[in-house]
Order: sequence, then structure tokens, then C-alpha cells
Amino acid sequence: MKIARVRTGLTAVRLRAPYALSFVTLESFPVRLVECTTDAGIVGLGEAVALPGYGKETDEDVARALRHLASTIVGLEAEEAFDRVSRDETAGPFARSAVISAIEDAIEPAAMNGPVEWPQVGILSAGDPAACVKKAASLEGFTTIKVKVGHDLETDTASARALLRDGPPVRYRFDANQAYTEDEAARFLDVLGDHPAVELVEQPLGIDEWAAFERLAVRAGVPLMLDESILDETDIDRASSVGADLIKLKLCKARGRRELLALALRAANLGLGVVLGNGVSGEIGNIHEATAWASAPSLFDGAGEANGFAKLAAPMLDNPPVMRRGAMCWTPGPLRLTTSVRWDDETR
Repeated sequence: MKIARVRTGLTAVRLRAPYALSFVTLESFPVRLVECTTDAGIVGLGEAVALPGYGKETDEDVARALRHLASTIVGLEAEEAFDRVSRDETAGPFARSAVISAIEDAIEPAAMNGPVEWPQVGILSAGDPAACVKKAASLEGFTTIKVKVGHDLETDTASARALLRDGPPVRYRFDANQAYTEDEAARFLDVLGDHPAVELVEQPLGIDEWAAFERLAVRAGVPLMLDESILDETDIDRASSVGADLIKLKLCKARGRRELLALALRAANLGLGVVLGNGVSGEIGNIHEATAWASAPSLFDGAGEANGFAKLAAPMLDNPPVMRRGAMCWTPGPLRLTTSVRWDDETR
């Protein structure tokens, strides 16, 4: 099976509500698309949403890399195209992942044993403590709630105390998205203590602050997880060596589903828990993550975080996943776009 043509393009997808991270608030996702068509007429889709802070690639970096990669694989056997993109170090991980995912989708379509139902986290942002408790109570069906912190330490600690005291009896994840200094992170961890409802604290420090993270891990009474610090096997090994309890994997940083599963297995063999899923993603990326999860659910811990699709104001696909009773629900089928796309010149 050969790659007969490739298209790359852009669709800007509005969100239902602004999505606040510690370093940016998003009102839309700029979704860069890849469409690979084989000589048998099978179409595969991949996507990338660049978010500086999650990686070094800008949206323009991704767009440029996608055009380059597309020009190198037309006419190749699918497996040869897969290998060429995987080895191309001139492109960043987000771009490589999008192209490889499109190739995988063409040669290994999403195949699950019936409909997928993958439990996900509910999300809220730290703020007024009473409002946080009310919001948490409204997230019916979710057994894990992720709390976005990192804007203001006093607000974060007040919200955490209120949720752990008065919130629903679920598990809580607190995600700082690199926002804290070592001292601030230590103070926040002291507030949490060893509370049994706290599942984990995610990425409290900057990407490269490994030594500081190791000091935090020694004193932490709750599990710590690394996300933005994790790109490849080396980072997974290092996370284990500095005392991380878990890592988070996302398709956008892996060379497709195959490598994603290999990275999860490597982490598991090191005794690390693995959380899977990208909250800044369109439906295509989250579906590919769901396919990986469904093929080996025992490799992954707790609720998924493949919830970017649920933030979209309108679906991108004619068979989109939906969030139902705290789970991503999807019936497998071909991925067909319904959203308007501004395509670049087609490569044949």
C-alpha cells in the first residue's frame, strides 16, 4: 500500500468556553490537519494543536514541518513513509506525530471491540472556594476531578482546602502547568498533606527543574506526576530517577500510537504510573489516543485526560466522540471531516 497523496491544512475550532491554563487562556484551538490517501483510496487523518508551553513548536513551525514531511512521503510504501517521518529530526514531535497518525489511520484504522467507553477527568479551575465546590458537585458522573491551579498560590490553597473538606467524594488531581517556584510548590504540597482524596499533583515546576522536583518528591505526601517534562524515553528514565510517581503521555509528543504504547510499557516497567490524554486536542487526536488506550488499558492509570474534544463548540467529524456519564464514548468508524478546512497545496 502506497501513499498516493497528502494534504495539510488548518481549521480554527472555537471552544465552548475559554480554557484557562497557568500561562495562557485559549478561546479556540488552531488544529493543523494531515490527510493521507493511499493508492487503495483509503484516507487517514492526523492532527496537531501547537501550544508553546507544552512544547517548543509554534503553530507556524508545525505548519512548515507538515508541508515538508508531506513532500517526502508521497509515492512511498506506507511502512517506508512511517519510518521516514519517524527518523526526520528536522521536524518537531507535534508535526511528526500528526503525519504518522494519519499514516497509521490509513493502514491501521481505529479498531476496537465494539464502542469505547473511557472514563475521563472532570475539569475546574481554582477560584472562589465556594464556587469550586459547587462546580465540582455539578460534574456528575466523573469520579476524578482535575483542578487547574497556578495563577495565585493563596487562591489555589483556599480552593484545595474547600474541595477536600466540602467537595464531592471523588479523587482530585491538581495541575500547576509549571507555574510554581520550588517554595510555592512546597507550600501547596504542605496544604495537601497526605490527604487520601488527592490522586496526584501534576507538573508543579518548570520543564527542566529536575533537581528541584527531586527535592519536592522527597517531602511530598501525595503522588507527583510529570507532563510537560516528558518527551521521550530519556525523560521517562529521568522521571523515575528523580522520584516521580507518574508520568503523562500524549499522542502529540509520540511517533504515533505504536510509540505511545512502547513509551507506556517502558514507564510501567520502571514502576511509573501512566496517565494518558491531551486536553488541548481536537477529536482526531483524542480518538487516536482512545484507540491506543483500548488496545492496552492495563498500561494506563486512572481516568484519561483525552478531553479536548469536549471543549469544542462544534464537532469536527461526522462521527464525533461525546462525553457521557464522565466517559469518552465513541463508536468506531471512518474519520470524516465536517468542519471547514483551509487546505494548503495538495502534494501528489
